Amino acid sequence: MSIGTNRIAALRVLHVGKFFPPFLGGIENFMADLLNAQNSAGVKADALVHQHLYSWRSDIHQHNQSLIYRAACFGRLVFAPVSPWFLRDYQRCAALTKPQVLHLHMPNTSVFWLLLSYQARKLPWVVHWHSDVLGEKAPWYLRLLYPFYRPFEKAVLSKAAAIICTSEAYVQSSKVLASFRDKVEVIPLGLPDVPCLSSEIRRPGPLRLLMIGRLTYYKGHRVLLNALSALPRDLVQLTVVGEGELEDEIKHQIHQLQLNNVYMAGRVSGEDINQLLEQCDLLVLPSIEKTEAFGLVLLEAARRAKPALVTSVEGSAMSWVVQHNQTGWVVAPGLVEELKGQIERLMAAPEICIAYGQAARLRFQSCFDISTVAEKINCLYARLTSSS
Repeated sequence: MSIGTNRIAALRVLHVGKFFPPFLGGIENFMADLLNAQNSAGVKADALVHQHLYSWRSDIHQHNQSLIYRAACFGRLVFAPVSPWFLRDYQRCAALTKPQVLHLHMPNTSVFWLLLSYQARKLPWVVHWHSDVLGEKAPWYLRLLYPFYRPFEKAVLSKAAAIICTSEAYVQSSKVLASFRDKVEVIPLGLPDVPCLSSEIRRPGPLRLLMIGRLTYYKGHRVLLNALSALPRDLVQLTVVGEGELEDEIKHQIHQLQLNNVYMAGRVSGEDINQLLEQCDLLVLPSIEKTEAFGLVLLEAARRAKPALVTSVEGSAMSWVVQHNQTGWVVAPGLVEELKGQIERLMAAPEICIAYGQAARLRFQSCFDISTVAEKINCLYARLTSSS
């Protein structure tokens, strides 16, 4: 490789994100796995994030080979961490880590503080574009506040030396990225591979569905529950993992529809999620808009040899990650009858989930292993620093 392994190994990178494990979130888990993979490849990767619990104090700790600096945070306002001293925290963190590249995970309002830092502006910025702030069905308060957010978002994208987007479909559909497509590189998300314990013989019983994700407007919980209400309760069961602002509404809907075959698991540990994935027949992700930009949980299922049932949201990578009638199934978003019909077909032949799950695992290993993803990102850093 023309840029050379030595140049990559000598790089120091600071990731700037919202939160970090033990906070449960797909992007947070991805960032932790990426740090591990980058450090294993010789890149010194550290992270500046926020305290995920209310705290007026910042702290620093070691996570494997990475330094994790958690900035003081006074809670969240409209999904955004409230961290008024973030610029000070960046300066302290940068003095410790001495980064050559800043890797900014967005959306994240705290990134805007870096626009005021002369030291930060001297470095090349890589913006990891996980999703647009607004989707077609975004809540009114997001639509109201976005005009105030937009100028800062545009300033960060203008400053960025490169923008990583997780799928070509998202690049083409994003109005925000339209003016910056010459900077965009498509690199999918990834996860480390793990041993797969799934059997080739399915346990008898109802079709076991699993849904994992924040209980929020774009995930499509209501659509799935309405679909289940029209199916025999004894032939299908659903476990819902996650917390969020719609928890009470979802529980009320379950009660109204008398869905005694739906279990709300709430927040569970990573170990328990792995066990639930091993026990289910398939993952269901019926999201209704492209705020679900990728669906990292689909990779968690695939590496455990579990297929997925997703929706064909325009701009989302879900229907690319999951190949219809090969590694899972794709239905139109928001259509209860179509979702119900696909679940009904799987109830009649649940053993097909095993073959599709094995195909999903093979696709995961060939396309979404974190070491492959980290190598592409590390090479991007090296190109930027060699030309700066």
